[in-house]
Amino acid sequence: IFSKKAYQLFKFKNYPLAWHSDDQAWLDFSENLPIYTINESTIFIRLSNINISGRKDNEDIKNRATAAFIKNILKNKLRYFSKNQRLALMFGFEVFTKRIRKLDKNEWIFLIYLYSINFKFVPFIKCQRRFFISIFSK
Repeated sequence: IFSKKAYQLFKFKNYPLAWHSDDQAWLDFSENLPIYTINESTIFIRLSNINISGRKDNEDIKNRATAAFIKNILKNKLRYFSKNQRLALMFGFEVFTKRIRKLDKNEWIFLIYLYSINFKFVPFIKCQRRFFISIFSK
């Protein structure tokens, strides 16, 4: 449950297919306060090739929306996540972006910067390795 004021302030983010718009709303409407859930609840979701979630012919659009959603978190909300969550989000941005295209120079610089300020040796070295492979591969 969110206030009308929070909705009016943030609105819904316009991601392709509205994919992750609800997730972004959770993050925005909570105004960086804790989000409470009912973990014991059970829900049922119907998947079919008619709805957006079940379709396979829109994977590229969903990947684009996911990359945009994660990039938005990296730019605006990263400080609210634990170090391990940050590293997972950084890697996720890389993975979903690579599904649609190669990362550009500015995205690599941004990622290397984030990996350096959220330093963990192995993820940092692996990011460097992926960066060099991307530069020298066609």
